[in-house]
Amino acid sequence: MCKSIIRCKGCGKVIGEVMDEHLLIQNGMVISNLHGICECGAGFHFSVSERILEKLLEDAIERKKTINEFNNSFSHERPEPETSRPKLPHIDYRP
Repeated sequence: MCKSIIRCKGCGKVIGEVMDEHLLIQNGMVISNLHGICECGAGFHFSVSERILEKLLEDAIERKKTINEFNNSFSHERPEPETSRPKLPHIDYRP
């Protein structure tokens, strides 16, 4: 079970913990959506669906980075293509 602490962005007060994509408040209630204002006056918003979407996007970005790193690991091993070849003189073999 992965836990992370959720803090107020204004004062840093602990609002709750995220457990298995749900917000666990200190009194034991599991909440899927929460909108409110901290004692310091800073607004707060938490939504399970947004957390799931955020995780999906983070995973997709990480996969793309991994694929790019893998592809780039081969790029330095390829020889550079010849772009300019010397032109040979035209020889006319007709009698």
